[in-house]
Amino acid sequence: MRILALLILIPVVQQLNAANDNLPVGARSAGMAHASICVKDVWAAHQNQAALASIKRFEAGVFSQILYPNSNVMMNAVAVASRFKYGVISGSFTRLGFKNLYNESKYGLAYSRQFGRSIAAGMQLNYLSTFIGDNNYGQRGTVAIEAGFIAEIIKNLKLGVHVYNPTRSRTAQYNNERVPTIIKMGLQYTFNEKVFTTIEVEKDIANKPILKVGAEYRIVKEVYLRGGLSNNPALNAAGFGIELKQFNLDFAAAFHPQMGVSPQIGLRYRFENTAAF
Repeated sequence: MRILALLILIPVVQQLNAANDNLPVGARSAGMAHASICVKDVWAAHQNQAALASIKRFEAGVFSQILYPNSNVMMNAVAVASRFKYGVISGSFTRLGFKNLYNESKYGLAYSRQFGRSIAAGMQLNYLSTFIGDNNYGQRGTVAIEAGFIAEIIKNLKLGVHVYNPTRSRTAQYNNERVPTIIKMGLQYTFNEKVFTTIEVEKDIANKPILKVGAEYRIVKEVYLRGGLSNNPALNAAGFGIELKQFNLDFAAAFHPQMGVSPQIGLRYRFENTAAF
């Protein structure tokens, strides 16, 4: 039974571009098909650490996703970020898994900083762990880095760039197994305080590029609507958010043509009265 479950699970994980990939995290981002390279909230710890530089106080988030109902694969994550005198530090943890048969974990520690009014940069150090419940693979771990920057090139138009694992860290000697190297570049244009749109290109050096577009619209003070789409594979996404003082509750669903609907939920909390240290 364990072998059968693994044979079913591993193709699912490969189709979801896992295997120590830089897994997209956050229900707000998911509602825009993860076209979120310039979006500033605590989940920038998983999208582009440069966007963390805009955080003013301590912020925390939790996230959960059923990757697709028939796969029984869950992804859960937490992230925290806080400003101090010389910038913003953050910590994050993500786990993708299937009971005791397969899981991937990512532990991240990041530092971000604003340089003047127009440029922000950030870098993160990660420990990546993969476990497969058979007698051959077992558990493997490695270290990988990622970094990014954001620049406001003209008023209301931001350019973001992010590189994941530029050193091509190796996870196993066998078959020269390496962590993917992924480059992302995107633009975000803010029309006004209610609406912004974003477009992004993501390229794993071993795969075809992915084009993603998304938008967020604040229909009233407390409610946000989001939508997005991407290709390779074709994916449509939609979501909404509710803001109640320091709380943000976000829902999203991604629609995959073969694998169905992937529901996602996230909670963010900002400690507005906490002084920076």
